[in-house]
This record gives sequence, C-alpha cells and structure tokens, in this order.
Amino acid sequence: MTNSEIEIDKITDYVVFDVETTGFSPRNDKIIEIGAVKVRNNKIVDELSSLIKIDFELPSIIKTLTGISDEDLFYGEPEKETLEKFVSFVGQDYLIGHNVKFDINFVSAGINRHLDNEYFDTMTLTRRIFKNWPHYRLKDLKNNFNISEEQAHRALSDVKTTYHAFNILKNEYKKLDLNTFFVPRYQSQALKVKDKISFENYHLDETSFIYNKKIIFTGSLNKFKRNEAIEISKIIGAIPEKNNVTKSTNILVVGDIDYKYTKGNKETSKMKKAKMLIEQGQDLIIITESDFLDIISQH
Repeated sequence: MTNSEIEIDKITDYVVFDVETTGFSPRNDKIIEIGAVKVRNNKIVDELSSLIKIDFELPSIIKTLTGISDEDLFYGEPEKETLEKFVSFVGQDYLIGHNVKFDINFVSAGINRHLDNEYFDTMTLTRRIFKNWPHYRLKDLKNNFNISEEQAHRALSDVKTTYHAFNILKNEYKKLDLNTFFVPRYQSQALKVKDKISFENYHLDETSFIYNKKIIFTGSLNKFKRNEAIEISKIIGAIPEKNNVTKSTNILVVGDIDYKYTKGNKETSKMKKAKMLIEQGQDLIIITESDFLDIISQH
C-alpha cells in the first residue's frame, strides 16, 4: 500500500460506498447488500443499490442488525454481476467510507482482486479532528452532526450518512489549519506468511482497521504465536486485551478452523459472548487469523 498527499479541498469528485455482509470475515462471509453514490463537485449525481443473492440462510444476528430477510435476498442479484457493476460505477474515483478498509476487503474478496483506488476513511478523519470522542462509530457521527438519514445498517442509508459526514469533516479539518491528507492506495500483491516474524516490518498506523481497537485472540493460531500477534497489533496501534471478551472489546480474532464454529453448535464461550454483545449493539466483530494477516499486511 502506498500513500499520496492531497489537499482535502480537491476531493470533490468521488464515490461513497458501504456493504452489508453475512458476517465480519472477508475470507469466509458474503456481501448481501451494496450501496454507493457518485459525487461530482461535492454533489450526489448518481446512486447504486443492490441486494445480493446467497445460497444459504442468513444468520439471525445479521437479520436483527440489518432488517434484511431471506426473502429479500431470494430476489437479489448474482454476486459477481453486482460487484462488477459496482467496480464499473466506481471507475478510478476516490473511495470514501466509514471504516472503509472493511468494505474494500469484502469487495476485493468478492472480485478476487484488490481494488486499487485511493480512498478516504471518515473514521480516521474523525479521530484526527475529535480526539476526545469516546467512540467513532457511524452512529456517533450521525448523532453528533445531527444527520437525519434513517435505516442504520442498510447500505444506501449508511452511504448517505457518510456523505454528509464527510462534507462536515472536511470543513472541521480546515478549521484546524490542516489542508492536506495522506490518501492510501492498495497494491495488488500476494500476501505471504514468513516463518519468522520481523517486528521491524510494522509501525504505528492510524489508518489501520485495527488502530485504537481493543482486540483479543482466541482459538488455535497457525500463522503466529499468540504473543507475536499481540505484539504486532500493539505496534500498529491496537489495544490488546486479556483473555476475556468484555463490553469494551472491538475485535475477536479466532483461528481459521475455529471460525466455522461461529455458525454452528460448537461455539466457544468467547464466541457466544461476542455474538451476544453484537446483538446488543456493541461495536464488536469476529474475524479469522487469516483476516488479521490480511489487515496487518495492508498497513
């Protein structure tokens, strides 16, 4: 991943997008809805919204979070066709999203190649401006900025909330006498696991998906030793927690083999507690060790 520096006022033409998914692991879960708006000269000129058909029952926790039903998805569009239509819609525009690496990773997994567009993350921008906020979720921006979009956790509604928030954030950024912003771009390259972990390859990265997130590791890790994963997450800027999932946990990383049990009857106590907290509205996701590897390889 490379960075380029750009004046934030010059970000006037871009695409804001969001996805809803069957879970939180790009390697194991599927996109069920994608929404996007195309912006020219800071005004919305076009939009895209599609439900995507899947061949299995939607997990109940996702039905609760999104309000999307199995019947809705029965009439959805094929995944490949929908995502390629989205890629065509985007072209080479800047991508804007809230915690946008999550969405980019899912689309990249769906099309089997990295999206190489430069992007802005409204979560990162918010952290830089409002350093004392307790949370930086999209609903926090919506409440603090009095944005009136409805239907949280539906793709197109969340996109329009993010669009309004981005325009507010640009003005707030300039009030701090800040004009430029480093814009990351993904590079298409194979991700490899090395036999020996070199901590010198990692550094503090406030654009990282795990930055400032409270993270816990569980299950059998095959690509790292537990202490190596914890140390890397600390270097990048995450906050490793001890052995228990709590009301402050943001990310639960489970072994690849163990992840399949999050959908069955063999869930560990940590997985069960994490899912319960997610259903209660906690800002918490469950990902695999391989997802974690992808994330830290993008820093």
